Amino acid sequence: MVVWVFGWTGGKQLVGTSYIGAKEKVAEQSAAHKARKAEKKAAKRPDADV
Repeated sequence: MVVWVFGWTGGKQLVGTSYIGAKEKVAEQSAAHKARKAEKKAAKRPDADV
């Protein structure tokens, strides 16, 4: 059905774009998680700034 609506190249492009967008979102979420984890770890160890 996707091939019929978008044509072969359109469907292929749609899937490719979605895949790239998903990879970018996962990378952003991973970076945000690492930042929150680092902040939490720093808050637990107040002597880490010395």
